[in-house]
Amino acid sequence: MSADAPLDRIVVGAGLCGLAAAWWARRAGERTALFEAAPRVGGVVRTERVGGYRVERAAGSFPSTAEHLLALHAGLAKAPPIRPPSTEAARQYILTRHGLQALPRTPPAFFASPLLSAGAKLRMLSEMTRGPDHVGRASTMHGFVRRRFGLAVAERFLRPMTLGIYGTRPEDLGLADAFPALDKMDHAGSILRGMGKRKGSAKRSILVFEEGMEAFPKAIAADLGDAVHTGVPVAGLERTGATLRVHGGDGVLGEARAVTLATTAGEQARLVAPLSARAAALLAAVRYVPMIVVAVGLAPKDAARVPKAFGFLKAPGARERILGASFPSCLNPGVAPEGHFLMNVFAGGGADPSAFDLDDDAIRDVVERDLASVLRGPVKPDMVSIYRWPRAIPILAPGHRVRLEDAQRLLAPFRIRLSGSHVTGVGVHSCAAPPTPG
Repeated sequence: MSADAPLDRIVVGAGLCGLAAAWWARRAGERTALFEAAPRVGGVVRTERVGGYRVERAAGSFPSTAEHLLALHAGLAKAPPIRPPSTEAARQYILTRHGLQALPRTPPAFFASPLLSAGAKLRMLSEMTRGPDHVGRASTMHGFVRRRFGLAVAERFLRPMTLGIYGTRPEDLGLADAFPALDKMDHAGSILRGMGKRKGSAKRSILVFEEGMEAFPKAIAADLGDAVHTGVPVAGLERTGATLRVHGGDGVLGEARAVTLATTAGEQARLVAPLSARAAALLAAVRYVPMIVVAVGLAPKDAARVPKAFGFLKAPGARERILGASFPSCLNPGVAPEGHFLMNVFAGGGADPSAFDLDDDAIRDVVERDLASVLRGPVKPDMVSIYRWPRAIPILAPGHRVRLEDAQRLLAPFRIRLSGSHVTGVGVHSCAAPPTPG
C-alpha cells in the first residue's frame, strides 16, 4: 500500500479492539488503514462449524447493557441480526462438592440459598453499614471482598466468578484494575447499595448474534472495506518528523499522523521498543493466562439431563478439574442439530496452568469424567473439539491500569495509542468502545 499524503491513522491488529478503533476513527472522519498479520479478522472471536454444531472458540455472547457495542452495531451498513434474549440464560449455577446449586437471583432466594451459612449472610449484609474502605491501588480483589463481605463470600462467589471471567484467581487481580466499578462503589460507601441502584436502572440480559459471534467483526471489516489488509504483518515503526512510518517485511506499508496498536501487549512491546524502552518494558511485563475451550456436543439422551441455564462455574471444594461450562444451546438452539445440545467447557487458567500441558486425549478424559459427575451419570459426547489459547486473557494485576497509563503517556508524544483487551478490559463490549479523547 502507498499513498501520496500521510493517512490520519493506521491501526495494527484486526481483533475486535482494532476493528472498533478503525471504525470509530473512520466515523470521526479520519482516513484510516488497518493491517492484520493473520489471514482473517476477529482475533480470538472465532466461530466454526464442527460436525453439525456451530462452535464459538472464545466469547459467545454479550450483555444487553453493552451500549458501545450496540452503538457500533447500529451504525453498520449490514449489521448481523441479534437474537432476542433467552429466559433460560438468566439462570446460572455454582458447582459445589454437593453438585450444582442455583445462584440466587432475588433477596428471598438469597436468604433461602444453601450456598452461605446464616452467619455468612449476616456478615455480607453488614457491608452496608461499614462505610468506604478507600483501598489503595495495591489491593487485590480477594483481599477487598474478604474485608468487606467475609471469607465465605470471597471463596464461594468471588473465586468462581473471577475464574469464569478472567481465567485466574482473585488474588492475582487488582480491584481497581479488574473491577473498577466496584472500586467506585466502595468510595461511594457501599457495594450492595451501589449494585441495587445499578440493577434498578437497567435490566441486564444475555444476547448473541444469530449467525455466531464472528459475524460481528466480519461486518465491521465489510464496513471498512478496502481499509482492511489481512495477511500483512507489521515489522516495525519509524518516526519521521510529524508522522509515523509503518514497515512490513517487504518495505513501507504506509505513513500516518497517528497509529493505534491493537495487538497483544508483547507484540506492542516489540513495536514500541525502538521509540520508548520504558513503555516497552511496561508492556512486556503484562502476563496472560492459558485457557482450553472444549466444545462438547451431546446427543438427545444426554442433552435432556443438562439444566436450562447460561452455565455453571466451579466453587472451591468441588472435586472436578474443569473450571466450568457455558451452554450455548440455551442461548440459541440453532447451534446444535435438533434435539442435541452444545456446551463449552473451560479448563486450565491461572488456577490450573498445568492442564494446558495435557494432550488432547487426556483433556477429553477429564471433560467426560467431570461432566459425568456434574450430570450424575455417564456422558457419551457425539462431538468433542478442543481449542487451546496460550495467551487467552490478560492478568489485570494490582497496579495494572496505572502501569498501562504510564506506557500510554510515554507513547503519546509519538502519537501512538494503545488498545487491546489488556487496555480496554476483557469483555467484547469493552473492546468495542470508542477511544477516549487524547
